[in-house]
Amino acid sequence: MKITSKHILQKLLVNDIVYKIFKPLLFVAERLKASRENYISAATYAALKAKAEKIFADKIVCNGPFKGLKFEREATFSGSTFAMLLGSFESEIHPFIYAAKQKQYDVVYNIGCADGYYAVGFAQLMPASKIVAYDTDKVALAKAQALAKQNAVQHQINFLGTFYSADIDKIDVEKKSLFMVDCEGAERNIFTKENVTNLVNADLIIEMHINIFPDMEDYFTEIFGATHHINIVDSIDDHLKAKTYSFPQIDGLDYTLRRFITEERAVFMQWIMLSSKNIA
Repeated sequence: MKITSKHILQKLLVNDIVYKIFKPLLFVAERLKASRENYISAATYAALKAKAEKIFADKIVCNGPFKGLKFEREATFSGSTFAMLLGSFESEIHPFIYAAKQKQYDVVYNIGCADGYYAVGFAQLMPASKIVAYDTDKVALAKAQALAKQNAVQHQINFLGTFYSADIDKIDVEKKSLFMVDCEGAERNIFTKENVTNLVNADLIIEMHINIFPDMEDYFTEIFGATHHINIVDSIDDHLKAKTYSFPQIDGLDYTLRRFITEERAVFMQWIMLSSKNIA
């Protein structure tokens, strides 16, 4: 077997004494390598960001149920703003949102409104509906309120703080309502066996944080099974989104830029769609 410099180096480094001598140099080399990779990644990110911003220079949602929504990236802290501007954001649940438009709810409750994408989007989609948006983060609420003003729907939305389980008892059960819920695992504490009877005339879209509570589907199926039709929707992998999504703004772009625009989350997640048996 031919002895190479690589073999010699490997032999030396498995020796404890030699390794101790060279360890500081190896650490420096690894740090230089990491710094170089970070530099390249930062440069790549900046280039992709510049291209994406040029595509969405109008800062208006291009497709999807909230098409026409004015949405500036600077007004949000979401990592999926280009997907929002494209209109592909959480397209897995778009069919349910389109169906919601036809039902014309009296009230839409957005629990965990964040920067206001859904609260303002629903206000635009259903101008006759009252929107009540909640978030525990005051900065998020301020951004959501600014987005509402930007889209001239601020008088349609009531922005509040934390939504508690007891707040469900205050809901007018006679009104047809929609719940849009994304509250980082708190959904399990909000909706309980004791209070769901007040939701017989409500439809719900709940993002289930199965990374926190893996049995979330079973939990909601148990407490809503008697009053609601249940549909579980799986998230689409970011790679598949980049490969398969077709929108005028990204058709023809290379994979890297398509993925940069459409990516949303690195982990698998699910939504549960709960449709009241009382609402046609």
